[in-house]
Amino acid sequence: MNKEEEIKDGYSINDFGIILNEDNESNNINFTPIDNNFNQSHYVTSQEKELLIISQEKNHSDISMIFIAYGVFFFIIIIFMPQIYLANNIYYASKNINYLKSQREALRDENSELQQKLESLKFNFLTLEIEEIK
Repeated sequence: MNKEEEIKDGYSINDFGIILNEDNESNNINFTPIDNNFNQSHYVTSQEKELLIISQEKNHSDISMIFIAYGVFFFIIIIFMPQIYLANNIYYASKNINYLKSQREALRDENSELQQKLESLKFNFLTLEIEEIK
């Protein structure tokens, strides 16, 4: 006979391998070991009930700690996400600004070269006109 076959509605197995039957009318928990050699059943004492309650509260506190940890994690993400986003945008904006500054410098150098060529052409043109006049 399987453990699953032994367990009927209203019964459950705790961590110690004991089948628990909750008696709703008398607020007592009747437990039966899964071992077939032990056929006695008796009611749980108040001390055992307190131990069961403490173990259940511990499980609830573990779950609540997990929820608290997730809550803190998401709270930190919500606080720092705008800072990360802004820092990222500032980085790319400064990268674009540096690229534009280097282009401006290149264009200024090219402009000064073109100005020099223009002045030399003007000088040549003026010298040719003066020679033609003579």
